[in-house]
Amino acid sequence: MGADFCGDAVFNYTEFCRSVDFGDATFKGGQALFEEVTFHRAWAHFAGAEFSASVTRFRGFCVQGVGFSRAIFARNVAFNDVRFLGSCDWKNADFREVLSFTDCIFRQVPDFNFVTFKQPPHLATMHIPWSPKRSDGVPNTEAYRKLKQMAKDVGDHQHELKYFAYELYSKLYSDRTSKAHKMGIVIYRALSDFGQSLMRPVVSALVFFGLTAVIQWTILAERSACPNIETVWQVECKFEKERVNPISAIARERLNAALLFLPTNRVEQASISRCLYGDEGYKPFWSKVMNTVHSLLSAACLFLFGLGVRNRFKMK
Repeated sequence: MGADFCGDAVFNYTEFCRSVDFGDATFKGGQALFEEVTFHRAWAHFAGAEFSASVTRFRGFCVQGVGFSRAIFARNVAFNDVRFLGSCDWKNADFREVLSFTDCIFRQVPDFNFVTFKQPPHLATMHIPWSPKRSDGVPNTEAYRKLKQMAKDVGDHQHELKYFAYELYSKLYSDRTSKAHKMGIVIYRALSDFGQSLMRPVVSALVFFGLTAVIQWTILAERSACPNIETVWQVECKFEKERVNPISAIARERLNAALLFLPTNRVEQASISRCLYGDEGYKPFWSKVMNTVHSLLSAACLFLFGLGVRNRFKMK
């Protein structure tokens, strides 16, 4: 602890049977190498260490836990094929040159908050798990938010969207998230996979269309006193002179509600009203409520589809 390595510090193929502490150590030589090191269920502590060697590299080993809090990396540092099996403490670490992670696996979500980067590492070569909360029950919301920002800073749109979704979903495990907010997150995920799906909004819009059509058909259907398979649940025009198929009228009214932004034909609207409700321009209260709800849901699906297109093609 607090040692000064003025020459090369090469720990390749070294075995550590217990936790090792390089806290406040200084690596000033040409190389600081930790390659193919064996940690037997041990921790590696580098808290407050300063790495100013020309080459600093960690490669090809597994470590139960590692601490780099307050560590300073004055030169480039590379982590290659390192498996972090436990927690990693990066708090207040300072990376003054290039930091790279290549084929590194994290069993727990790394928290890079309060870490200083000259340039954040690329996340494409880091295997970070999906875990909504830590082992102590605290949600990983802040950790995923930082990863999202890191991806954004290096122009990695794919991982920015990925960690945005993880960040939102982890809020479901937070007591500070209101029930209304949690419901919004669940709906957002179900309808669009957090704005990353094109198929879900389309399928949802079709489901809403079909569901409201069935509800309307059920309410308008005339049930006979002695029902049989041919006469029960039949819909007929309330206005005998109107030559409109009632099923077609229901479909057209549902389409008008779903595509509210399109101009409507007044003659067609009058024909639909006479057929379904028996009077031009008349609609019962339940129909108005259902049309309003259908219009809002369809508008939401259309918005989510546009959001999915934007995210898919990386449009800003």
